[in-house]
Amino acid sequence: MEQRSLGRHIWGILSPMVIYMAVSLAIQIGALALSVSVYEYATEITAVSALCALPILCLLFYRDRKRNPETEGKKAPWQRYGLLILFSVPFVLELNNLLMVSGLMYVSETYQETATLLYMPSFPVQILCIGVIVPIAEELIFRGLIYRRLRETWPVFPAMLVSALLFGIYHGNIVQGVYGAVAGLALSFIYEAYGSLKAPVLTHMVMNITSCVATEYQGFEWIFAEIGRFLAVTAVCLALTVAAGIWIYRSYKMFTK
Repeated sequence: MEQRSLGRHIWGILSPMVIYMAVSLAIQIGALALSVSVYEYATEITAVSALCALPILCLLFYRDRKRNPETEGKKAPWQRYGLLILFSVPFVLELNNLLMVSGLMYVSETYQETATLLYMPSFPVQILCIGVIVPIAEELIFRGLIYRRLRETWPVFPAMLVSALLFGIYHGNIVQGVYGAVAGLALSFIYEAYGSLKAPVLTHMVMNITSCVATEYQGFEWIFAEIGRFLAVTAVCLALTVAAGIWIYRSYKMFTK
């Protein structure tokens, strides 16, 4: 493998995120030039930014895969993808419950503003933008490019940790930062286990759609209405997540490369 300077190596890791942020900034400037409110249409603008960045991200991804095919693991059979739903749905509910009970969601004004903007559009628009388009772009950036590039020279666990921390920092506030870092570890785990970017993309989609559905239909309010219900739901979700994670780990013999 070609030896690169430290600066080039760091740029190689960070450049996908920088490129995406530059595209997002250009889209926001374009929206302002057209007198479109970047606050009222924040979710839609985020989705448009993701769509505009996708060709660049896909090009980088396929170039990396061609240059270093050995970083791609053995692919899991498609029949196993249903297991990702069993992992994703309880993971999101459990993580949201724990963040809510921690109080972080109520002390971070930045998070509250971001959440209000994200869930401002109609429910179908949320599903399309937050549940489908954005996860594809973010998985290309953080798992398909950043994590894979880290795995070219790093062991699996440090690569997971650094890519997860970058995913958390990218979100820009303490609540989504913690959520993103924990979710980033889970998504890298899924990518490593399944050997295909389709797995973390699907997992990320299910996670985001679950959050949209629970928010739209006041699922979290229902869970927190009674302490016994909160404890029961959180315990069941934790048990399901751990069971699914162990099943995935044992099924795909990960961390053997």
